[in-house]
Amino acid sequence: MDWWLYLLKINLGLVALGLVYFIFLKKQSDFRWQRMWLIGGGLLIMIIPLLPPLQTFQAPQIQWINLGEVVITPTPTTSAAQNPSSFSWLSILGIIYFAGVIFLSTKFLVKLFFLIRLIRRSKFLKEGQYRINTEPKNLPTFSFLHWIFLGKSAKLQVEEKEQILTHEKEHTNKAHTLDLLFMEWLVILNWFNPIVYYLRNQLTLLHEFEADAAVIKKYDRKNYSMLMAVQAFNLPGPILSHTFQNSFILKRIAMLKIQRRKITRIQGAFMLLMVGMIGFGLSCESTPGLFAEPDPNLIINDGDIDTGTELVYMKVDTSATYEGGWEEWFAYLNDHIQYPEEARKKGIEGRVFLKFIVNEDGRISNVEVQRGIGGGCDEAAVNVLRDAPNFIPAKFKGEPVKSWMSLAINFRLGEDDKGIGENY
Repeated sequence: MDWWLYLLKINLGLVALGLVYFIFLKKQSDFRWQRMWLIGGGLLIMIIPLLPPLQTFQAPQIQWINLGEVVITPTPTTSAAQNPSSFSWLSILGIIYFAGVIFLSTKFLVKLFFLIRLIRRSKFLKEGQYRINTEPKNLPTFSFLHWIFLGKSAKLQVEEKEQILTHEKEHTNKAHTLDLLFMEWLVILNWFNPIVYYLRNQLTLLHEFEADAAVIKKYDRKNYSMLMAVQAFNLPGPILSHTFQNSFILKRIAMLKIQRRKITRIQGAFMLLMVGMIGFGLSCESTPGLFAEPDPNLIINDGDIDTGTELVYMKVDTSATYEGGWEEWFAYLNDHIQYPEEARKKGIEGRVFLKFIVNEDGRISNVEVQRGIGGGCDEAAVNVLRDAPNFIPAKFKGEPVKSWMSLAINFRLGEDDKGIGENY
């Protein structure tokens, strides 16, 4: 699968994931289902496009590939050929995309490095599975995996400190850090999609709701709300960690006043249905766009393909290629096409558009002129293709198959030759 097609599929899936969450789940108070939707949905969206596609019909064994253009002048030149894999808009988008991925990956790894260095240089008290740093550093309270930094909270009263510790311990118990790490990489891979930032913020907010719910099971709700309000004015914590002091304080306090309700069976069934629909949409094999639209009045001469049936062009696993590589292919065209004398004398120039089939054995057949310019140029273009050496055929599921190809041959006169036609 092409990288851009995989990227397109997962971003369509992310849009669907975000829309369903915003419309149906955002105002719910069943944090387990909400978290399952965000993390489970994100994992499925990343994995499903990589699985073998579902096909409800047999894929036709024909493909239309554009080989680009070769320029023919009265004086042969080796610099006129345009390789089909030449620089294109897709290449530009690819460079921009991967530059963004590299930048954000580097930023992520640098911040992770400094966080790990802070952990290695700090001293911790061992309390079961937790490692707690109680040094009153000029840091906010935060947790990363099973490491908890009290920071400024170390100066609080005992009960307040215990409330904050309960909050941070719940992050460890629920493995929230793993959620954040996964979501960070999802953001890196899809940095251009605003939906993924929305999903990350919602997941972080859900983590805080879950941790706050664990606190108010043991401590007074009103006192804990006051503690959160006071702590809101402290410094933000490091990225990739759960910080007690964050920008969601008002939303967290409001959630403490809401009576939590579990999602009903009907709502759960609806969520499973939406998961199935999104998964089915991502796993289906779609017909990719064609590089060139085939002539609807296709004429086939040798009877290899039915002519009375409308053809559906499907992308094969491996495209046909010239045995010596594309540079040799265009070198062959330049060496074997002569600018017709008739066209030269009449000042005829322009592009001849052709299409042809590369058969299962690599042989070229069914060479046709889609649009010609006359003056012998059409015939010269057809003849050089009919006499061309064999290609390596396209493959579908490991088997050689026929594939359509198109080519433009640009007959171009030099400045000295253009005056010949006027005087002819």
